[in-house]
Amino acid sequence: MFVPLAPIKWSDKLFPSTKMQKLAIEYYGPGAPGDVPTWKNKINFYKGETGAIKLDPFKYIPQYNKGKKPYFMAFATGGCRPEKLKEFYDQIDSVDKELLIIPNSNHFDLYYKPQHVKRISDDMSNLFKRQIA
Repeated sequence: MFVPLAPIKWSDKLFPSTKMQKLAIEYYGPGAPGDVPTWKNKINFYKGETGAIKLDPFKYIPQYNKGKKPYFMAFATGGCRPEKLKEFYDQIDSVDKELLIIPNSNHFDLYYKPQHVKRISDDMSNLFKRQIA
């Protein structure tokens, strides 16, 4: 079963929307950066933010930690559950890890706003450069 990711059309607005779905309009709405012909305004109800089945990334931490690989994470303060992202980051055991928290932003801002994309790509690049130096 699919539901609209972003409540753009009047018919989409008949269903209750989450905060993230409403923010998605700014990115995927008509004329916005994410409004591209290949994008479909639908999400699997059972796998999406609104659904009953959720991915639990915490169960993969022990396996990741065995390799002590470098790790980079960036997230927005206005994203979906930033406290859980920080908790996840804190459990990563790495020889070199870096966290970038973008204040006064939301999840979709990190997709396209130049100041955020540049900062994330620069910080990731620095982490990678440290690994090959």
